[in-house]
Amino acid sequence: MSIDSNIPEVENVVGQLEQYYRQELPQRFKALAKSVLDDLKSGKFKNRTGDLRRSMRTFAVDDGVVVAMLNYGYYLSFGVDGKNRRQALGLPAGVASVFSENEGYKFGQTSGKVWGIAPRNFYPADLEEEIINLLLTEE
Repeated sequence: MSIDSNIPEVENVVGQLEQYYRQELPQRFKALAKSVLDDLKSGKFKNRTGDLRRSMRTFAVDDGVVVAMLNYGYYLSFGVDGKNRRQALGLPAGVASVFSENEGYKFGQTSGKVWGIAPRNFYPADLEEEIINLLLTEE
């Protein structure tokens, strides 16, 4: 088999991939963003003022999904070590980078007592994996 003999097949595969990445993938990212937002807002956490749920946003972008909410939402979802208040338990590196040392966030401290925050686990832990699967799969 020569290279010339399979050029139509290669063109067909490339055309299908192009269609997937230009047309279908953005729609799938939008659907994923909506699903993530629904999951976030249905999370099991107290929301006395409603500010946290109202702050939750998701956006589909070219290569994934952006999640935004008030900063303390990440700490509620992942939990905070009571002794090292800057360290959220299980906070993914991509989310942790939002909280730099000079921003001065101190969660869990009340009247000199040291309190931890137990994780509520409403942030989608498998979001990165879902995005990778969408990028690698063309159905």
